[in-house]
Amino acid sequence: MKAIPKLVVAGLGIVMALPVMGVMGADAPTAKTNPPAPAVIKGSTNPSAPAVIKAPTNAPASTVTKPPTNAPASAVTKAPTNAPAAAVVKGATNAPPPSAKSIKDAQFDRRVEALARFANGVSLELKDEPDKATQQFFLAAMADPANESLVVDVAGRLLRRKEFKKTIEVLARATDRPDASGDLLALLGFTYLQDGRTKDAIIASRAAIQKQPDKLMGYQTLFQVHLRLEQPKEALSVVDEAAKRRPGAVTYPIDVAEMYVSYLRLMPREMGDLKPRIMVQLDRAMELKVREPILLERMAELYRPIGEFARAAELYLQLQKRFPSQPLFRERLTDLYLRSGDRKNAAEQLQAIIRENPTNPQANYILGLIAYEEKEFKEAVGYFEKVVLLKPDVEVAYYEQAHYDLAGAHISLDHAKEGLAVLEKARVKFKPNFVLELFTATAYNRLKDYAKAVRHLTAAEVWARANEPTRLTAGFYFQLGSTYERNKEFEQSEKYFEQCLKLAPDFADALNYLGYMWAERGVKLDKAREMIEKAVKLEPENAAFMDSLAWVLFKLGMTKEALPVMLKAIKHNKEPDATLFDHLGDIFAEMKQMDEARDAWKKALALEPNPEIEKKLKGAAPKPVPQAAPPATPPAPAPPTPKVTPAK
Repeated sequence: MKAIPKLVVAGLGIVMALPVMGVMGADAPTAKTNPPAPAVIKGSTNPSAPAVIKAPTNAPASTVTKPPTNAPASAVTKAPTNAPAAAVVKGATNAPPPSAKSIKDAQFDRRVEALARFANGVSLELKDEPDKATQQFFLAAMADPANESLVVDVAGRLLRRKEFKKTIEVLARATDRPDASGDLLALLGFTYLQDGRTKDAIIASRAAIQKQPDKLMGYQTLFQVHLRLEQPKEALSVVDEAAKRRPGAVTYPIDVAEMYVSYLRLMPREMGDLKPRIMVQLDRAMELKVREPILLERMAELYRPIGEFARAAELYLQLQKRFPSQPLFRERLTDLYLRSGDRKNAAEQLQAIIRENPTNPQANYILGLIAYEEKEFKEAVGYFEKVVLLKPDVEVAYYEQAHYDLAGAHISLDHAKEGLAVLEKARVKFKPNFVLELFTATAYNRLKDYAKAVRHLTAAEVWARANEPTRLTAGFYFQLGSTYERNKEFEQSEKYFEQCLKLAPDFADALNYLGYMWAERGVKLDKAREMIEKAVKLEPENAAFMDSLAWVLFKLGMTKEALPVMLKAIKHNKEPDATLFDHLGDIFAEMKQMDEARDAWKKALALEPNPEIEKKLKGAAPKPVPQAAPPATPPAPAPPTPKVTPAK
């Protein structure tokens, strides 16, 4: 036996875990043991990213398949000329063939050399000498290319350092063996891809698929190659090819589904075609009785991008029941319920999180949002106040937003002063911003301090123009226009309503508001009628729009046309409205139907006291009818003149 080369591993007082390498004795059988299968590389959509290597799976080596005859030499590289002597025995043509014992000895020497070099590499890593360590790992793999677990380990280390040329050299030497696994060929293809050698990557990946068609790594690499080459149809064809295989491994359909989802993220418009294919793969996985938590979690995350939130939630519920102390599953469940609009179940999960951790600011914040959307403003105030008081350990966006939402909840409760107090504290804590000014303006609007509301809305507009122009929406200009109108600045109001309608020509509320403002002031009546009629056409059942139309018709002197429209508005209004009855009274009065007018004004006053309506009602009170003077009493008839009978 040849002497073992001495590679000194100095300073190690520990036992190092090395790749599985059986050392063969002189009389050991030559039969090859099944080495752990090489790592499966999960290719991301960013092919330039370093490989993420999964744990090996101890799969037996597959049958021997030669690489395609049309493969270029670069796809499968032969062993370098300095390969160990046992690889090729040179000598005179009449030299006897090497004995079995000499071959065993050479294999033993190579394995021991590889073991020593690998150990030396680990030692150098511990000494923080990565370059020297990498060289030792490289030499270890080159010394024993038949040890696939060692080759895969070293290839992974080289890939993480982006040493693509050395990785290719190691893998090409290992795949030159006729019994090399398809996984090694797939890993070689992946490395070619990282090095930009796409043609070689395709050849190596195809060779891997040919050798092991029921293993995914070759398909995964080929899929990534076609995506790199901007060949989406070819990439999808590879996934479809993989999907036709039905191996028994439970991970196989999940991995295929992941490839489909990766493609979907690049081609979201193909959801209709891809979703059924993804569902088929996930159904196959379910048929295989998935139990492992990590696989159930992967499946749940694959249901999410195709909108199957209920199925994803079912899987997370299973995981939550099995691991009740794991907060991640509750958080994922909450997110799924919120995405599907199931606020009730989302709130239940959040309440459970708070019971376990009452100081969880995010759970309190989301519960506050749910309460706000359900118009439970008192509850929302309680949750948002906790968030403001708790303050997360790290700076998060929702902490600042919680101040504004708290102010908004106060304003919705007609507690505008409390809302302003919260906003003033936020003004001290945070930088000037659009939302702060907008909420402050809203509070002043509630207090009917329209001058201050205008000032803060203007400040919001200035900030947005300088920092975030997308904030300047039609809705913002509607609010600015209506606030100017309430502040009796009609020209400015008209300017901002026109800006609003420029951004959103079919904004029905803006059309109605501007048209009614003109009608109320008796200006631009024809244009006002045109705008209001458009608003009514957009929302034909809107009682407020009908009222505006009746009013502009009334202002145009079209009283008879206005009356049926106003009556229809009152009929369609969900609750009695004082303004509508006031307008109805005015229309009846103009038509000289005073009894009906007085009745309408009385209904308006019953809903809301208004001095102007009272004045109109008094002015329309019926005048008393003057009574005719009683006829003069006729004079009493003169008594009859006594008849004088002459004396006889």
